[in-house]
Amino acid sequence: MPWGADVREGAFERGTMPSTPGTSSSTPMYVATPRDATPRGIVIVSHTAIGPWETFIRSCCDALASRGFVAAAPDLYDVGECVFDAETRRERRGGEANRANFGARRVVDAVRAIRGSMGSSSSMKYAAVGFCLGGQVVVDVARGLAPNDDVGDAVAVASFHGVLDACALPGRAAVGCRVHVYHGDADPFTSADALRACERDLKERGVERVDVFEFEGARHAFTRPEKVTPTDIEAGYGYDENAARTSWSACASMLDDAFPSDVTIVN
Repeated sequence: MPWGADVREGAFERGTMPSTPGTSSSTPMYVATPRDATPRGIVIVSHTAIGPWETFIRSCCDALASRGFVAAAPDLYDVGECVFDAETRRERRGGEANRANFGARRVVDAVRAIRGSMGSSSSMKYAAVGFCLGGQVVVDVARGLAPNDDVGDAVAVASFHGVLDACALPGRAAVGCRVHVYHGDADPFTSADALRACERDLKERGVERVDVFEFEGARHAFTRPEKVTPTDIEAGYGYDENAARTSWSACASMLDDAFPSDVTIVN
């Protein structure tokens, strides 16, 4: 994994908690929490098209917890297992009209739930990182598609090989949020035109700090080490070690800047 060396067993605790505040009926989300230190902040990890119940997403939470964050991965599908059937995924997402409810609102709900678990007075800052489908979701968080007056704006979001576009849905943009977009220029799921349209849309909405990192020759899912088979390559997927490591390093640096800490991170 890109963050492999960041995962330090013993530095964090694994668990689950309801992803919707004030209820025990929602599908639990995976949560990794620093063991012996006050958390630096909250980072929500938004999953790929198959859901959060895979090692890839959980290990990302583990790495972030090792770096001092409460890291959680809500199940946007709300089913409690990986979803491999494309039709089921489409039904759960509910089309463009349900885009904000499916994605950005669940991210903000997860922040509410974590803060609620810390006490009613918690105002801990939060960020979001996402992969593939989740890369679109976290950009929508920066667009402000989810009402968040009670929790405030995200301070940073990072989209890894996200499925990106310009979005016509209304929102109050997180103008001070730092946005990193990590994109492979051989990704067939986001064209160069779509990437530029997404960047333009964010800036037109008022988001002031948008940085796009493009990796020459990198395909979709470039952070996933298992995407190396001929079938993967033919479908437009492909692991790229340089893109994976460079993008994760940039993301970690952005989070360090957004959440200053006196704690030394051991890599």
